[in-house]
Amino acid sequence: MANATTHASAHAAAPGAVHARHDEPGPELRDALAEPVGPIEAFIDRYVGQSDIPPNLRDAVRYALLGGGKRLRPVLAWHCAVAAGGRGEQSLPAGAAVELVHAFSLVHDDLPAMDDDDMR
Repeated sequence: MANATTHASAHAAAPGAVHARHDEPGPELRDALAEPVGPIEAFIDRYVGQSDIPPNLRDAVRYALLGGGKRLRPVLAWHCAVAAGGRGEQSLPAGAAVELVHAFSLVHDDLPAMDDDDMR
């Protein structure tokens, strides 16, 4: 029976082998992640626009939510809905809610009274 060292060396790359980068998604994954971003951002923008909050607060919320990003959380909700047999659009309220909580946590952490951790 081979030990762990022998097993690991059996899978080692040959000298001079070219290694594929694993930090970039392939085109299929990149397309799947990008596909629902437009509908997600439009839903979030409509939600914020219809919120009954003062205009200056609405602007701040819009800035925190729609200032860019991958929208990974609502994209995952979208694809989970599809995987469960639903339509991606059905996940928009839940995905937006998760994105709202995430954006809140980022803003909250950056408040001067909250940003006093010595270690992160």
